[in-house]
Amino acid sequence: MLHLLLGSLRKDARLLRWLATILPPALLLGFTLQVGRRAPPDAAKVWSSLLATLLWAVLFLLARRFGPAFDTRTGTQLLGTLRVVLLLLFVMQLVLLLGTLFPFA
Repeated sequence: MLHLLLGSLRKDARLLRWLATILPPALLLGFTLQVGRRAPPDAAKVWSSLLATLLWAVLFLLARRFGPAFDTRTGTQLLGTLRVVLLLLFVMQLVLLLGTLFPFA
């Protein structure tokens, strides 16, 4: 699994496709189960979670944009690892944002 996470951009795209396949049905199911008995979310939590999600997205896009500037093998591998870590942090923060908007408890 670690080998897959440290792969190239092609593997990043595979991870994104997998997440795009898994997340919508799970969110729809959670929303359907909880829509009738949930309290409105706290506005401060929603805004802070949204800003953190946007921050991780921007950092991930910047890492992808400036990736070709590294011409050494070590720099390229390091930036690939950084992109994967930023992508996972973005996905984790997105799940936290959706958990704030649609609480499952």
